[in-house]
Amino acid sequence: MNRKIIGITILVSALLSISCNKSTSSENWLNSLLTFSLSVGQQGSQLPTTSPEIVEMYADKFRSGEYQTNSASSPIFKVSASLSVSSEPVDFLPDQLKISLKEIELVSSEGTSTIQATFVDELDLLKAKQSPALILKRMGLESGFYKQIKLRLTSANGTAIRSGQQYPVVLSSDEIIIKQSSPFEIVNGLDANLILETDFSSLVFSPDTGYTFAPQITLKESNLALPFIQGVAIVKFKTKITKILKPEGYMGAGLESTDLILKKYGCGEIYPLSDNLGDLDPEASSAVGFDRTYLLVFGATMDILEVLFQLSADPNVEQVSLNNYVDSSVTSPNDPQASLYYGGQQIRYLNRIGAYDAWDISQGDPDMTIAVIDTGVDDGHPDLQGRVVQGPSVIFKSVILPIQIQGIVGTMPFIYTYPDYGPIFVPKQPIYGSSAHGTHVAGIIGATANNSTGGAGINWNSKVLSIPVFSYSSEANDLRTSDIQVAMGILEAARRGAKVINMSLGGEGFTYCMLGCQLQVFTNTAERDAVTYAYNKRIVIVASAGNENRSISTYPGTPEYRAAYPASFNEVISVGALDYFYSYNQRASFSNFGKVDISAPGTYIYSTVLENGYANYHGTSMAAPMVAAFASIILARSPDLHPSMVKEKMCNSATVLTNTNWHGCGRINIGATLTAMNAELPPPKITSNCGAPGQPACWSGMYLQSWNHQFTATGGTPPYVWSHVKGTLPGAAGSTKYNSSGYMWGPPTYWWGPGWTFEMKVTDANGNSDIRSFYFASTL
Repeated sequence: MNRKIIGITILVSALLSISCNKSTSSENWLNSLLTFSLSVGQQGSQLPTTSPEIVEMYADKFRSGEYQTNSASSPIFKVSASLSVSSEPVDFLPDQLKISLKEIELVSSEGTSTIQATFVDELDLLKAKQSPALILKRMGLESGFYKQIKLRLTSANGTAIRSGQQYPVVLSSDEIIIKQSSPFEIVNGLDANLILETDFSSLVFSPDTGYTFAPQITLKESNLALPFIQGVAIVKFKTKITKILKPEGYMGAGLESTDLILKKYGCGEIYPLSDNLGDLDPEASSAVGFDRTYLLVFGATMDILEVLFQLSADPNVEQVSLNNYVDSSVTSPNDPQASLYYGGQQIRYLNRIGAYDAWDISQGDPDMTIAVIDTGVDDGHPDLQGRVVQGPSVIFKSVILPIQIQGIVGTMPFIYTYPDYGPIFVPKQPIYGSSAHGTHVAGIIGATANNSTGGAGINWNSKVLSIPVFSYSSEANDLRTSDIQVAMGILEAARRGAKVINMSLGGEGFTYCMLGCQLQVFTNTAERDAVTYAYNKRIVIVASAGNENRSISTYPGTPEYRAAYPASFNEVISVGALDYFYSYNQRASFSNFGKVDISAPGTYIYSTVLENGYANYHGTSMAAPMVAAFASIILARSPDLHPSMVKEKMCNSATVLTNTNWHGCGRINIGATLTAMNAELPPPKITSNCGAPGQPACWSGMYLQSWNHQFTATGGTPPYVWSHVKGTLPGAAGSTKYNSSGYMWGPPTYWWGPGWTFEMKVTDANGNSDIRSFYFASTL
């Protein structure tokens, strides 16, 4: 009997806090150089991979306990799956063979069972002919060996499609046990790729009764991988530096203690992040330290965590970070043909969020831009034509620099980004599992209304700015991005005048530690600084809470409840997903909770996909763009609102749901919000000639001189009451004073250099408010 082999790749990744690192410096660091080529947003491009020897170096340190985690809960692992089809012909093999997944179970060698619900309702075992199929995002697993994988199905019945005709599939069981010749290993802190093969030899077809099938799936191989880009460090110094190529061949920073570390570990290149900031606001950029942030590139054999631990203890360094991976927050969609069944039923969620009532008041501002930082948007889709502005892809590109070291000529590539003039990328075909993600998100925000085509977006008039930041990862077998790429996408959106940014993406946030966390290596710091910059520019930032069915905390997270970035940043509106089967009154089973500010429908969301199609997707990725579009509708009514006031407007009129830990302030109600805003009197507006983005810093005295400042406002209904919202006030803690009249004063700060960013709020007699960020600095 002919046989058909399907290869299934499962990626399991753990991003964990670690401690207790030993020094393992290498004198011959150039023997194996970091070589990679990133080209984000281009079909067929790849994120960098790392050699098995380097991965094993990290694995040994985790296994031995040299690196440890400080997590009090089970590590959260990423699990994704992709299918590949052999070329061996089988006459009766259908075009599609779908089974309904329920959950996956992993059994350790000690017999401990861990069960996690899958994120897909259906899995097409033959989908590999088109694109990868996602099985699961993350699950909590401990380090060790696992002897068994079980796939549990919703039922023992499936569906096959052959030559356009549908046939039933009767499976031998509602549980598939993966065959293993030996246990596979999970190492906390690393990814794990499990290669599975499905044997179709038991597939039997009858034209009268359909198919019978006893799936035989075997674990073919397993290997480990890194959850971050090897060899690249993100370092924020306390002051600006000037890189210097030293006679010994390494790149130095011109700082004695720093250069000793860079010499020890052989720094090949120092790349100023500010080189690509272009025309960003210099004051706002300086306030978050972009002008002091650099990418440092080291040899491919170097333990980048060890390097970062050493740099974190350097007195010249403010902060160090890895460039970790980030993923989209979508579950696998129903296929386009099945989703057409729901095509006329957008009403099921548009009604629940008050969209129809809202459209009677506002349909969006045609002069406003909403940025979608994602996988790219197909602007040729009939429902998106004329609505999309294509921004550049955020790309990482290798540049080869010849360096002479110890008599050896080598090459050291370093990351070079083109955020201003990178290639525009427009996805057209569903090559990868997430290829259509950005197009689906864009359709939720702004699919054209009243064109007798498909569905309608929430905002009918505003432009959607597409900024692709994802690239193909062979290890994940899908599209992924990284911390620095997301950060540059945010900056590009700000540069291009976006009033709202949507990020249906996210990653685990961790602090890597050693010596009881006396030394720390952070993740997602570039995103954090970019978010702060955009927020200070009064841009509303929206992100998906994630699909791991876990509690997430606010920045910086805790060992018990880790953060999910960018959703966990305080400046970001974090969005949870509501379930259709609970009439969008309850959290979807996959939706994260905890740091969720507000919720929106997130299952059976009908929107645009590639090849001029439509599909229903599930995930917080689908809930977030509803809130982003909602924010744009609010700003169309009141364009000067501070981002925190936009969220306040949303929550004041949200439909309250039980369990605020699950749902935040409730389900969005766009119509009720706009109705309430129409009844409001005009709010006050803070005026300023310093400290705001685009203005010089406000003066907070000199090194030995006291200072004062009077904040002012106009409009609304006086009298005004002023208050400090958040952020660090100038000078030593508690030294700066202010009163409700907006007068602030303080003693000498005994400081010069980077200043202080904080927010002030003014409230008028009617209770209406305005908030503005200010940047104060002292001089010598």
